[in-house]
Amino acid sequence: MKKLIVVLSALLAASMFMFSAAVSAGSGSYIIGDADGSGDITIGDVTYIQKVLAELVTDTDGSITKRGNVDGDELSISDATAVQMYIAGFRNDDNIGGTAEEQVTTQAATQPTTRSYELPFIPVRR
Repeated sequence: MKKLIVVLSALLAASMFMFSAAVSAGSGSYIIGDADGSGDITIGDVTYIQKVLAELVTDTDGSITKRGNVDGDELSISDATAVQMYIAGFRNDDNIGGTAEEQVTTQAATQPTTRSYELPFIPVRR
């Protein structure tokens, strides 16, 4: 019996290690439609999208908007509807369930202007 427990413990530890390695390997990507970041697309994702749109949840880092925006424009109720239809098995026009890479954007530091600026002359009619 002790051998069985040892073998099961070893298998459990090995499976946990393999799962964590798979998750960390894909840390630069996310699942399209997985608004809550759980790794699965569920009705909870639809609820999260709706809560952000109703301003019941603050999306401070933009991650819900990024993962929940399935059609590529801006987060809207259409995204929630598309995820619902995906869950129900009706359609998948927006690559829901696929993976997307994190977009790293950098902006050049702005420099103060050294040029003088004159306001334009606007004649006043009386």
